[in-house]
Amino acid sequence: MKKKSPLTFLFLFLVAVFSATAFAAELPTMRYAYTIGSNETSFIVAITEGEKYVRDGYSLKTVVPKEKYLFLKEGKPIAQVDIIIGKGGSDLAILMGQGHADFATFSMSAAIAAIDQGIKIKIVSPYVLATGGLVIQSKIPVHNWDEMVAYIKKSDRPVKIGYHSPTSAPIIITRGALELAGLKGTDDPYDTSANILYVDLKGWPNLHPAMASGQIDMVAGPDPFPQVAEERGYGRYIVEFRKMPPSGKWENYPCCAMIATDAFINKHPDLVQAMVNFLQASGKWCNEHPQEAGKIAGEMQGISPEASAKLMPTYLNSFTPSWMVGASFYVNSFNKLGYFNGALEGKNFDDVKTLILDQKFIKE
Repeated sequence: MKKKSPLTFLFLFLVAVFSATAFAAELPTMRYAYTIGSNETSFIVAITEGEKYVRDGYSLKTVVPKEKYLFLKEGKPIAQVDIIIGKGGSDLAILMGQGHADFATFSMSAAIAAIDQGIKIKIVSPYVLATGGLVIQSKIPVHNWDEMVAYIKKSDRPVKIGYHSPTSAPIIITRGALELAGLKGTDDPYDTSANILYVDLKGWPNLHPAMASGQIDMVAGPDPFPQVAEERGYGRYIVEFRKMPPSGKWENYPCCAMIATDAFINKHPDLVQAMVNFLQASGKWCNEHPQEAGKIAGEMQGISPEASAKLMPTYLNSFTPSWMVGASFYVNSFNKLGYFNGALEGKNFDDVKTLILDQKFIKE
């Protein structure tokens, strides 16, 4: 049998790619934006496993790894999915507002802040509960919440707590918990009367350098930041957000959500429904198979499979009462901090629920 030359294989490969691309051009396109982290395990598993990973009848067939996929329903293409990787929730919200992304998963608090600023998006489904926690410099002799509060109260200067985005769930929850502990926080570096100086580190990539260099004393960071900082030796994991006092208050607070632009919802409600169904089914599988999911997703997340399995977030499939309480807390907190100056300014959550949520995609 005559062997095919390398050029023949290259030709056949290019024909396959161009054929798939040409076919996909006839399909609607969903521009899907996300950030790589432990909260995104359910989606990372889906794009890593590809067509063989079928959940609720849906799967993603690889066209260009990590960039382009065909969204399949019962094995038949219904859309092309173009992947966009961002630096954080605020970044992704801006992309959506600029018309560069149609569907995304990121912090619901960042989405709420963006809606106040007039960005036409809606939360179409919950995604995960809040993950991560407070990490302190390893050289500081503090090992738990009570010791941390005592250390901050005794400090002769405001203790610096860094965060990746002012509208992220980690820092909003942290501010709330530390205020309940009787500590005064500020964003003003000249306010020496405060116990805490909150420092915007402007993105996930800056959390590790800031802590490693000693620029800040603590970080309020999502998973996997606490575990990696501790593993590298410059941080000590003090407490998970969900375990901060008072007991039970932060246990089921939401973090990331599924978000779509108003324009995409109006034009392709069937695709929004399909992606919600797929991600919910994938999240359910990840919750039930954390070891397998961690093994698949760990490499892309930059952590070990074992660590990925331990960091598996809790995926949600409905707007639970505790989710609604969390959403209300975020709206109230932003108003209290003076972050709102648009559609949500001075409003409570019930007043603006229809501006924030589109609940028709949830199957009860």
